[in-house]
Amino acid sequence: MHSGAIEKQEFIKQLEDAIEQAAQVMASSVTSNDMGQFQGAAEAWRLAQETWLQATQDMSPEKAHAAMVGFSMGGDLAKWQEQKEPGPPPSILSLYRTT
Repeated sequence: MHSGAIEKQEFIKQLEDAIEQAAQVMASSVTSNDMGQFQGAAEAWRLAQETWLQATQDMSPEKAHAAMVGFSMGGDLAKWQEQKEPGPPPSILSLYRTT
């Protein structure tokens, strides 16, 4: 593997870590009812996932944003938000990961 591929893999790993960290903050913010903290973490979570889609799925920024909007509007994320399920929110990564 050449250095460009290694750098891309490290970048992807950093994005995945940022998504996980933001999700944990979102979960704890829901528990503590801290909406300011939740909103900041949710924005970081969304942006990291959009960037992850661009890096791993070769999506344009517009397509990655549209994928996140679709993900946010239905399914497990909407259920997590409405029912305030314990734990971190679901992420779009599970829809695209093959490993």
